[in-house]
Amino acid sequence: MRSQDGSPCDAKFFGPYNMNEEPCITIATGLFDDEVAELGRDNALADYIHALGTQLIGYDQWLAEREFDREQAGLGGELLLEAYQMAVPRP
Repeated sequence: MRSQDGSPCDAKFFGPYNMNEEPCITIATGLFDDEVAELGRDNALADYIHALGTQLIGYDQWLAEREFDREQAGLGGELLLEAYQMAVPRP
């Protein structure tokens, strides 16, 4: 999957300029089995949870009509992952 600037990415958020149009979060999951083999199930799953959290913060920023803040989005991904790790003894 590629981001808007053409660089490879594992997740992306599209927030249209028109707030009446639906936004979209896309997460690439096609290589999950390969990542499980390479990283282990828990670490592969952690990567996807972090990516989801990052995109959810992008969605929240879009709803509030704020500029995308990559640092804040990354922190949101970390926080979601930490919350998941505390709630689930082993994914």
